[in-house]
Amino acid sequence: MKLSVLSKKLWCVRKQLILLLTPLLFLPLLFTLPEKEGKCLYVVVLMAMFWCTEALPLAVTAMLPICLFPTLGILSSKTLCPQYFLETNFLFLSGLVLASSIEEWGLHRRIALKVLSIVGVKPAWLILGMMATSSFLSMWLSNTATTAMMLPIANAILESLFGDLETLKQKCKSREDPDSDGINGQCTVKLHPLPSEPMEKQILSTERMDATEQTDRRTAEEIRSEAEYQMNVWKGFLICIPYSSSIGGTATLTGTAPNLIFIGQLKSYFPDCDVINFGSWFAFAFPLMVVFLFLGWLWISYLYGGLNTRLCFKRYDQRAQAEARARALIEEDYRKLGPINFAEGAISFFFVLFAVMLFTRDPKFVTGWSVFFKKGYVSDAVTGVVIVSILFFFPSQKPSLRWWFDPQASNTPYVPLLSWKKAQDSIPWNIILLLGGGFAMAKACEESGLAAWIGGHLQPLAEVPPAAAVMLITAFLATFTEFASNTATIIIFLPVIAELANRVSVNPLYFMIPATVGCSYAFMLPVSTPPNSIAFASGHLMVKDMVKTGFVMNILGILSVALAMNTWGVAMFNLNTYPEWAHGGNNTDVHLSSVASLNEALKEVAEIATQLQSSLIRLENFQKLTELQRDLIGIENLTAPGREFIREGCLYKLTKKGLQQRMFFLFSDMLLYTSKGVTATNQFKVHGQLPLHGMILIVLDAPVEESENEWSVPHCFTIYSAQRTIVVAASSKVEMGKWIEDLNLAIDAAKNEKSSIFLDVGDHSNLFTSSPAISPELPPRYLLGQTQRPNTITHVCWYRNQNLSLTDYLRVNQNQLSGYLLRKFKNSNGWQKLWVVFTNFCLFFYKTHQDDFPLASLPLLGYTVSTPEDSDSIHKDYVFKLQFKSHVYFFRAESEYTFERWMEVIKSAASTTGRIILLIPKEGGGLVEMNGK
Repeated sequence: MKLSVLSKKLWCVRKQLILLLTPLLFLPLLFTLPEKEGKCLYVVVLMAMFWCTEALPLAVTAMLPICLFPTLGILSSKTLCPQYFLETNFLFLSGLVLASSIEEWGLHRRIALKVLSIVGVKPAWLILGMMATSSFLSMWLSNTATTAMMLPIANAILESLFGDLETLKQKCKSREDPDSDGINGQCTVKLHPLPSEPMEKQILSTERMDATEQTDRRTAEEIRSEAEYQMNVWKGFLICIPYSSSIGGTATLTGTAPNLIFIGQLKSYFPDCDVINFGSWFAFAFPLMVVFLFLGWLWISYLYGGLNTRLCFKRYDQRAQAEARARALIEEDYRKLGPINFAEGAISFFFVLFAVMLFTRDPKFVTGWSVFFKKGYVSDAVTGVVIVSILFFFPSQKPSLRWWFDPQASNTPYVPLLSWKKAQDSIPWNIILLLGGGFAMAKACEESGLAAWIGGHLQPLAEVPPAAAVMLITAFLATFTEFASNTATIIIFLPVIAELANRVSVNPLYFMIPATVGCSYAFMLPVSTPPNSIAFASGHLMVKDMVKTGFVMNILGILSVALAMNTWGVAMFNLNTYPEWAHGGNNTDVHLSSVASLNEALKEVAEIATQLQSSLIRLENFQKLTELQRDLIGIENLTAPGREFIREGCLYKLTKKGLQQRMFFLFSDMLLYTSKGVTATNQFKVHGQLPLHGMILIVLDAPVEESENEWSVPHCFTIYSAQRTIVVAASSKVEMGKWIEDLNLAIDAAKNEKSSIFLDVGDHSNLFTSSPAISPELPPRYLLGQTQRPNTITHVCWYRNQNLSLTDYLRVNQNQLSGYLLRKFKNSNGWQKLWVVFTNFCLFFYKTHQDDFPLASLPLLGYTVSTPEDSDSIHKDYVFKLQFKSHVYFFRAESEYTFERWMEVIKSAASTTGRIILLIPKEGGGLVEMNGK
């Protein structure tokens, strides 16, 4: 089979191939990302592909979340289905029904003809009139309906100005074939009248045209040049209508679908945000529309010659005749409409009432009518439904009291302004489903954490100035929507942009509004929007015409949005500050009814925080004592009330055999040490118990301490107690200093009163117990790696010759962290993705964040953390290195922020402090912290 034949067959089944291959192609997303985020991204990518390629109808793709999200365990259908008909959908539906009634009675045509008769018939002013009329109608009607209605009017006016389009095309032919029949380079051109039968595109009657042939004695070059120019003006008329329809739709919340998706997702992500409503959006977007419309008019008029009427008609009499014909056409069409009837007047009244009620519900700068109702209960959707409901029973003819008393009057039922059949036929239900699909997708992105995950990966954008980010966001979405539906584009990207704004602490409106408006700025391709397609389908435009015009229009749109956001947008929405409502559900309601003032409330909170801190210290102390009760043999009732753990670690005890490693444990009332280290049962056997009361430390000053003591042992000191005297040495001068500092503080406290430093826990029996009985369940800080009995941090201190204080435990517990990391061993090639939890000086590794039991653990005591060196041959970003002797691990974080956070908490685990905390009862009750440094 030939390649050309095969390609044609593949093209015929392209949609089926996309539907089959896309789910398989993106299947790795389910396994390479965190479980819930990966599943959600998989569905989002599938829907984005189906939307962009239209492998399925847009509305059908929008319904996929109903079956995919529940089956993948992301959202329940009970939560999902209501997203398809939120109050935003009702507001959109109300706007569509009102637009349907306007079209039913031809009010839109009357408005268009009236505006054109006011602005005049000169090409430049007609282009402005067309753009102003199209944009105004598009604020209330759909962009597509506005374009479809305005194009025939434009064509009729242009034909009255320039004659038949085909005749113009003939004149534009090459100068090599002038078709002249005159002498001296002059020619005679026959201008035929338009058909006398009135049509939507051609409504001129033969009475306004001279049926006789007119002779125009001009050179062929002059005729061709003028015809080309008139053809250009014609293109400008055709191209300005879809562009102005797209621009006008941005001015109201109901004007286009992206605006409604924006307000719906804004309420979903930030329920406390009440800044945006119909009135505030109009106050911001309408001036933006006017600015962009004016710039667009200048560009289109310049490009297509509308500003130069001298070239459009060289002869004054010809220009005057053409303008007279166009003016007569507009006036005749308007005259045919007749005077405003009762139905048009009623529709106009309800249209104005609809707009006024939306504006005045909650205008912010003054009190709106919503204050007469319960706060938060009345929205714009209520206004819309009330107004459109009236249309279905309000009569289209003026009621007459005479009818009731006239037996001869016809008894035909009255006709309402709008019938349900007409409304139903004109409502694009597929767009409503598309809106619902967007809200469902946004809800899933929020609940699954996908938006937060993507926002974390966009953290580098925090370095970009917000003003530049506004232009980048607008430019990116305006470009993307050239190839995809603007509705699908805003659905996909708005959750990500909202999360990005939160990550960089920028007012979310500062990013979300430009993104929403930018999705409507699709001007370069015929397929970008339905209005573009309608204009291109007329057959008078070429793709290069739209690309050339639309490229500059996109630039003007981006600049207009940047101007609006950084001027009146900042003033209206306070965009320079990060608002309270952006914190979403993180706000906590604090009951302050019993507090006389804010200062008293702050004082009370500070006292509560102090009590909580004391409770945390007690809890950590009790947990450590419980662990040691399991680890030590030869000591009873270690968890007795009042005993406080201070420090544990390895010291070298001087014996007859020399220096031998021992494990020491310092408490508030005694010092314990083990003689043989770990026993066969993986426990420490207590060999000595020295009370602190009466204990004395002898420490020789340098350089005696280093070289001239009688044992010639560096970093050593002597401990005298009532029972015995021992000489111990530390591994370094720093470690010796920590032990001496803690011992001196504990001894000084014991001198005051033997039991004064015991923790008073009589009132906290719910936290501690005086019973030596130990719970059969292991504490959560036991580590993996032993077959007989699990290791604890105490064992790690023994094996790695480390020491820790209670303060070290407290500090590490305040710096717990979890997240996905890529792990690589020193001599391995591949990276393994693991869920890593840091707690209690240890990294625990899980396959996923939903697992209950870790695969392995890595105690960090003794490890150093650093960035890879050149010799490590690691050439990736966000990688840190853990090393203890010959053991080397590499870990890679997801972003710069998470990399710095992991480095911070691991360094806190790898270093210890000499500061200790003793809680001493104070007079009058309560506790006092004694700090040593």
